[in-house]
Amino acid sequence: MQDTLNVAKPNILQNVDRRNTTPGIGNVSVSRFQHGTSGGFEWRITFETAIGDVGGVDSSPLTLTNLLNGIGATADIVVLQNGTTIGGSFTFEFMGIKTRPMPHNIPASKMKRVIIKDIPLILNADISRTDANDNCNDGFCRNGSDQTGGYAWEISIATDAGNISPYSPTSSQYDSVGIIEDLIVHNNLTGCVKKECPKITSILVPHTPYSMSFGGGGGSFGAEGGIGFGNMPVVEPYGDELMTNLHGGSGGALGFVHPHDIHMIGIPARARGGSGGGAIEIVAQNDIVLGTNSILSCVAENGWGSYMTAGGGGSGGSILLAAGGTINVSGILRTKGGNGGIPSQPRSISTGGGGSGGRIAIWGESISFNESHIADVSGGSCRDDEGVKTKCKGSKGTIHTTRELEVGYSIDNTTGAMLTDSSLHLFSYWDKTFSSDKSWLQGPKFTLQESATPERVSFFIKLECKDTPSTQGWETLLFLSGINTDAHFSGGMGLAFGTDMKHGVIEKGGTMDIKKNMIIFKTRTRFGHWYKVDIEFDWEQMEYSMHLDDYNVVTRASFLLASVDAISVSLVQSNVDTWIDEIFVGNDARLGFRCPTFESGGAFDEATIRLRDLVQIDDGGESLWMWYGEHHNLSKNGSFLRRGGIVACSSKDLKMWKNEGIMLHALNVTDMVTGSLGPFHIERPKILQNKKTGTYVMWMNVDNANRTLGMTGVATSHFPNGPFSFVRSFYPDGKKTRDQIVFVDSEGTGFLIRTSYETTNYVLPSPVRQPMWESVKNKDGSTNYPLTYHRAHYESGYDDYHDIYLQRWRGEDKPWKVLCINRITNAEREIPHGAKGDELCLQQFEYKKVVGQGDPSHEYTKNGIRSKFLDPNDPLNSYWRPSSVSSVQSHSWKNNYEAGTCGIKSVHDNIQSFDPDLSNHQAKDKSQCSNIADNPIHSTPPDRLDGRPQVVHRRRANFIVVSELTHDFLDTASVLSKFEGKLEDGADLNYIVQHAKKTASEWESNGSISHTSYESQDLHPYFHQSFKSLYSIECVIDGTCPINN
Repeated sequence: MQDTLNVAKPNILQNVDRRNTTPGIGNVSVSRFQHGTSGGFEWRITFETAIGDVGGVDSSPLTLTNLLNGIGATADIVVLQNGTTIGGSFTFEFMGIKTRPMPHNIPASKMKRVIIKDIPLILNADISRTDANDNCNDGFCRNGSDQTGGYAWEISIATDAGNISPYSPTSSQYDSVGIIEDLIVHNNLTGCVKKECPKITSILVPHTPYSMSFGGGGGSFGAEGGIGFGNMPVVEPYGDELMTNLHGGSGGALGFVHPHDIHMIGIPARARGGSGGGAIEIVAQNDIVLGTNSILSCVAENGWGSYMTAGGGGSGGSILLAAGGTINVSGILRTKGGNGGIPSQPRSISTGGGGSGGRIAIWGESISFNESHIADVSGGSCRDDEGVKTKCKGSKGTIHTTRELEVGYSIDNTTGAMLTDSSLHLFSYWDKTFSSDKSWLQGPKFTLQESATPERVSFFIKLECKDTPSTQGWETLLFLSGINTDAHFSGGMGLAFGTDMKHGVIEKGGTMDIKKNMIIFKTRTRFGHWYKVDIEFDWEQMEYSMHLDDYNVVTRASFLLASVDAISVSLVQSNVDTWIDEIFVGNDARLGFRCPTFESGGAFDEATIRLRDLVQIDDGGESLWMWYGEHHNLSKNGSFLRRGGIVACSSKDLKMWKNEGIMLHALNVTDMVTGSLGPFHIERPKILQNKKTGTYVMWMNVDNANRTLGMTGVATSHFPNGPFSFVRSFYPDGKKTRDQIVFVDSEGTGFLIRTSYETTNYVLPSPVRQPMWESVKNKDGSTNYPLTYHRAHYESGYDDYHDIYLQRWRGEDKPWKVLCINRITNAEREIPHGAKGDELCLQQFEYKKVVGQGDPSHEYTKNGIRSKFLDPNDPLNSYWRPSSVSSVQSHSWKNNYEAGTCGIKSVHDNIQSFDPDLSNHQAKDKSQCSNIADNPIHSTPPDRLDGRPQVVHRRRANFIVVSELTHDFLDTASVLSKFEGKLEDGADLNYIVQHAKKTASEWESNGSISHTSYESQDLHPYFHQSFKSLYSIECVIDGTCPINN
């Protein structure tokens, strides 16, 4: 039976290919018994390995063919014991959802379809069953059913239910698992034997679910990843294009059909899915600029390949840019998905799917992309033998931009006004199909911190056309907004830059109507030209004026604003771009200065300026007239610091005048002779062009409010229109003057012609008597012996301010006074000198304060130890003056001390009394300084018959002095001629320049007018600058002291 009713002998049945065979009976055991008396037999056959009820429901019926001989010989089959067999059905339940009933022997493929269809929470199921081909009823399959017909299924289900996906590697939930129920089986099986019914046993391995992606699919994020070769569905994208939450990309799926297949490969990298892209977030308070060389990359990793399969590519990551201002992108933004992995076996088609692209979100007031930029959110690719598969390719991610403004703007680092490097670039998001309806697109708005009433608003503007020709109706509006003077309506003042330039105001609430509200002030706007625009406000008169490129274009137009709150820019959509630079809101640095204008008929308008000095300058081969003069700010709210200075205008035709502004502010001028603090006035400027040094030199009058200085100032500039830098103030040739003029002769030599009033002295010899030496007297007539010795010989011991520095440190230069001060009540009590015991300060309740420690027990210390220093600033030390020679004018010791060649210096050598370095200090010996020992003991020669010259008469006279200037035109080199008197008919100094131009040699040959008087420098040494020139401020600064040096 075993050999004939099986497909093979039992010893090889386990190795038989079951796909195309019919199962036999398996192993049987047979026993024979005597049956009856006619020679019959009974065979008892037991099917030891066959599955179920052989001959019953589990197999074809058992039949017997009678081939016996003999009368009445029969053969019958009698079933002594039926085999146990299972029937009926069962159902699955998952998360409260049940399947339909399934037969007890349902194939694995059908079970998979039922589970996926009936339980939507299950995305995929991988099911295998023992005796998968139903050809194992002989009981010899290695994975066949048991003898009752029972089966074992191995089921792996994939579901999103309870799955927790962390959004970053550092998430606290990176290994968390949500609540999930078991797969429950409901038993409806039949086949009970003696009340023993079939059971269903469910074994859950592992005991907890785990997260794993397999099947080779690409990761999803910004869109769906590509389909892999397995049966797993594509994962849904997550997040949103606005990037409400910042997520990274996800990894690709493993390159295996079953999760446990990963254990087949010992190398973990084989068939691994690619990692997802990371996340970058950049937030700026102002602007974000990504240059042409910049790269922000969150590209995902490609899938890895094994021999037969490959993992999916990761999905691209996130890039989030957010700025309070502008965002300009010239570089690369990339969140590309990873490519699917490729197996090393060329014939394998189990390639990984490409990961989806990531997300890019950009938020800003204005967003602009230059032509060089790249924003790549493409999905990863995949490949098979026939080329690129569309279904396995990752989908494209998302790019989102949110612009707060309708107008784009950015910082352009390629162009700027006045040779600057950058400017504000404004543009409409140009669409050539757009039909302009003259509606304004809102651009950037700058709100002032508080409402202001600026004297001036200035800016530069340039316009360029992207294409040729420009669109019609283009316009750029710069608007100054604020509250109307009636405080009920918002108003403003606007400038429109289009084919023509216009200005106008809104007096009450409403919108700016270019046709109704605005007046043309410039026609034919030029592309590519930086225009300079200045708006000057007079808030008292409620008027404004305007300059375009420093030329006056609007005069005293009315407005009704109470203040300015904000400045905004709007555009009409067009292909014309706008650049704005150097916006200024504040005080008028030109202090209200206006250049002359011409009324009809060519008459000057001199309402704000007087006739000034005209200078013709060669400006690159073109004649340029410069008009220089002083200007005083007449504004009532202007402080003295803003009162005025030297101003200038320029013109090429003496009709149209350009306002060049302030050449030199009065605030920048100092007194470099006496060191007075001012304030100062500067006026009557004269400008020379020094071709030798390539500079322009300005000479001017410098005076104080009381008009007592009569000083001259010089300043220089490399340009005729300034600005000028102040160099020095001084007295030319040591004389005061308020009337001067400078000019250059044909040889390039500079001259100064000035007028001055001087005292003319008439001098005669004075009688002389025998001089006698005297001792220094105190005010009461007694002899001051220390000062007598010091002034006769100079004693350094009397000239050391710090000789008692230790006593000062200890307070011994003051009378004894030591206090104990209560720490709580601040009550004071004095400690007597020599106190002991309880009289001292109680440290717990009092602290000690030392006022002075002069020893009261000694006469010379009770009032404090006194210094031997003889202070030249003490009036008592200068009370006495030598008087033995009446013809000699004596001076105080203080003046003689300071007029010495050592110069003025602080009595304490610029060292403070408590300087710690005083222990190393040594007083300087000034015995060689002339005039310090002003009372030297001298011999008494016989009487002379005549004395020194003395002034017997003085008178004031006017002089005109001609001096040659130094090579740099910053000082006088020598006096060439000096004339006493004035020019006839009230002529000014220009008359000399125009009618008596001479060279330096001609001035010298003319000679000086001889004087009938002789001026003694000894009588009035301080009238001349020479005595103090060595240490005067200008000598210290520029190192030259040309006067009487």
